[in-house]
Formats: sequence, C-alpha cells, structure tokens
Amino acid sequence: MNAQAHYLRERLAHARLDVPSPDLGSGVTGEFHPLRPLLERLETELERGLVLLPPWSAGTERMRHALLERPDDEDLLTDLLAGEAGLAVRLLAFANASPFGRGGRELAELRPALRRVGHLNLLAIVHAHALAQLRHSPKLVAQRATLSDHWHTACEVAALSRRIAWRCGADADLAFLCGLLHNGGRSYLTVRCAALGLDPLLEAAAPGLLWRWQARLGAALVRAWELPAEVGRTLARQAHLGGADMDENGALLAAATLAHAGDAPAASRAKLLADEAGFPLDAGQWRELMARASTEAHCLRVLLGD
Repeated sequence: MNAQAHYLRERLAHARLDVPSPDLGSGVTGEFHPLRPLLERLETELERGLVLLPPWSAGTERMRHALLERPDDEDLLTDLLAGEAGLAVRLLAFANASPFGRGGRELAELRPALRRVGHLNLLAIVHAHALAQLRHSPKLVAQRATLSDHWHTACEVAALSRRIAWRCGADADLAFLCGLLHNGGRSYLTVRCAALGLDPLLEAAAPGLLWRWQARLGAALVRAWELPAEVGRTLARQAHLGGADMDENGALLAAATLAHAGDAPAASRAKLLADEAGFPLDAGQWRELMARASTEAHCLRVLLGD
C-alpha cells in the first residue's frame, strides 16, 4: 500500500486531478494561515470531548450512547428505535435495500433489521440520521447547501469504500462507516465557522489547508463521539496518503476519496488508481467499481437522509 505515498504528491499534478498536496499551503507546516489558530483551537476542544454542534434529537443521542455502552442489548436498542421514528424508518429502508441489506426476505420489524445490518452499519445509520438533522437545523440555513454537498460526497466515498473492501477482502462495514464520516471534519469546520461569523475566512482558505484539517478534525470528532478507535485512525490517515503507518483501511479510504477528487474523466481516475493505489485491480475493474458505487451512492442519499 506504500504506493499511496507518491500518487498524491507526484502523480496527481500529472493526471490533472486538482487534488492538493497536503503539504502545499496547508498552514500546518510552512506558511502561516489566518485560519490556523481556529483550527488548532477546534482540534483541542474536540480532543477534550467538547463537540459544539446544534443539538439533534434526544432519541438520536440516546441511541448513539446505547450503541457505545450496550451494543448487544437488543431489547434496549429496539425500544430506542421504536421511539425515534425517523431512525427506525432509515434502519428498515437500509436493511431491505438490495445493495446493502445482505439479501433475504423483506423485514418489517426492528429486531431482525438490527441483526441484519450489524453493529458498524447501525452506527453509520445513526450518525447519518444525526447529520441529516444537523443539515436541516434552523441555525444553519445559510450553510445547508454546503453541508448537503459534503453529505453527497460522503455517500460516494462510502459506497466506493465498501465496494473496494468487498473486492479486496477487507472489512466492508468498517470501510463504509469510515467513508460516510470521512469529511465530518469539513462539516464540523463549516458549522463552527458559521457560529463564529468566520464564513469569509473559510471560503478564502487554501484547498491544501482544508484537505489536511478535514482529516485532523474528523479524527478528533469521531474520538469525541467515542466511535471505534480504528475509525479515527483511518480518518486521520487520509491526509497523508502513504508512509510507514499506512494500513489497508487508510489506503482504501484514500483511494475512494481520490476517485471522487477533481474534474478529470472517470477513465483517467481509474487508470491512476490502477497504476498507483496498490490494490489488485486494473483500470477496467476500477471503472466498474466506480460506476456501481455511484448508483449505490444515489440509493444511500435516499435511504439515509436527503
């Protein structure tokens, strides 16, 4: 997977995919950026467990905590789902959707739906439900279009991450959860800048700055939410695609993120991924995965929150 180290820094410019190197204009190393003090402050707050977002429903938060503290208590989880109609609908829709539900008869009850989707997918569904409430918060009307764009990208990356994992024998549920949350740090930054009246500063920020801090804030956010440690580690690695600590999960998320970067034709991206991503997939297989994932991403947006 160490081919990840140079396909961002050396090959992207050649392929004209317009993805910034994380070291260029990042404000983390090298030149100072006026947004950097805020970014460092937000990261520190998150590491202390202070997540400053408009609230989602109490039922969503109870379900989130139950999944962390009592993930095997089906009675509790079923009762909590029954009390949060929007979440229950999303669970049943996901469990019965052919691309995601793992087959079988159509389910109308919550308990068998819980068993079918599994713990990591349920975490993904709950956080998608929470983020949908965030996007529709009355406090974020001006940011709704931006947050919706983030959500659409997250669905694309989640669907492709899952497809790559299936093809390569990795953990597809973990890949899906990481993909769905991969740009949570970008959304968090959008919300906090809006609350602080710093939207113009964010809009003027260099892409490299946002690329690096999307990963850092995202990793800090999932740690504050107490999600599985591997999710935070994987999100953090998307900013430095390569190096000694890169593992299969990080490389997989990096490849899925790259597949949706810039405006190059799908064929160019597929060839780049085949040449550089380090997976046993040729350009034709990459194009097939990307096409299937694009269809599934549209399905996801409908199932989980558009």
